[in-house]
Amino acid sequence: MKTCSTSGHAGCFPGAADGAGHCGESDADSTAIRACACARVPLIGDPSDLYFGKVIALAVGNFRARVEIRESLRLVICPERHDIPVHPSLDAFLRSVQTSGYYGGMRLVQAMIRQFALHCRRAGITLGQRNFTIRYQSDIPRLAGKVEEERNPEDQFRISDIFDILKNRGWWYVALLCVLFYSAVFPFLKYATDLMVQKFGVPASWAGTLPGLLPFGTIFFTPLFGGIYDKIGKGATIMIIGAGIITGVHLLFSLPFLNHWVIAIVLVLALGVGFSLVPSAMWPSVPKIVPEKQLGTAYSLIFWVQNWGLMGVPALIGWVLDKYCITGTKLVDGKPVNVYDYTLLMVIFMVFGLLAVGLAFLLKLEDARKNYGLERPNIQKKQEA
Repeated sequence: MKTCSTSGHAGCFPGAADGAGHCGESDADSTAIRACACARVPLIGDPSDLYFGKVIALAVGNFRARVEIRESLRLVICPERHDIPVHPSLDAFLRSVQTSGYYGGMRLVQAMIRQFALHCRRAGITLGQRNFTIRYQSDIPRLAGKVEEERNPEDQFRISDIFDILKNRGWWYVALLCVLFYSAVFPFLKYATDLMVQKFGVPASWAGTLPGLLPFGTIFFTPLFGGIYDKIGKGATIMIIGAGIITGVHLLFSLPFLNHWVIAIVLVLALGVGFSLVPSAMWPSVPKIVPEKQLGTAYSLIFWVQNWGLMGVPALIGWVLDKYCITGTKLVDGKPVNVYDYTLLMVIFMVFGLLAVGLAFLLKLEDARKNYGLERPNIQKKQEA
């Protein structure tokens, strides 16, 4: 144990136990072992895990927990003043329970002594028949660093919140828009590399680089479009434009005569712009549609609906590919590999985009009826007096 002072330091503990084993106030016995540990402020980890754990904490020498142990006729655990079951009033008792709990430090000391004795027995260490008296004391402020918040019963989660959200038409428009939008992008990325090779004649050695431009571009474009929404607004309009771009990109991908690799690069970059536009306005719009106390539930339900779509759409795409899109086979490393015509696949993605555009329009109409404020900027300018 790392302590703030060494054993035998008389100033570490004010008072000692008498030879009979009672909790006295004399400090005359120099044979008593006294130690103290400073309060700790955690930087990383929990200070309670200091022993056999990993924690980085700062010691605060102004406050300490002190322990004194000395030989006595009987084994005595002297309770700290907060553990003594005597209170001047009911209010004082309630305050004590609020700050120290129902058990205080007595149970911790008892558990420590028991574990120490069991450890010695398991290790074959003989303790002898001598008894001791142990005292403990702490001037570390109770509940230091904790903030007690008053909880509003209205803010607690209820099962009825789920049904309230499911009855919200605006929420459904966002959830389904999320499913259709991501279903038009993520499954496409799975087959995009082979599409670049078979339709656009891109060498297989760098065909995967072109689809990789899409998520890389979102790193720059999504914050940019999110800032536009914050300052200018037009959230529903941004979603319509983004879904429209995705629809147009998949339409152009489906046209057989557009097969030059330069066109592929342009279309992937345009898809990245659409892929950035919709999320930059869709996710910040949810707090405008759903009450703040139901916001976490609303987001989790959106992801629940989205995952159903992201599970079903790839299964649908795989079935369509195997049934309708195989045009032949070729040998790759001596093994036959199917050759696909991705035109029908691009048409399906285009339909997803069209449905997303329709949902974005419905969301804009719902915003006009319910006055969600989707077309208003998130950052409101202060009106001059």
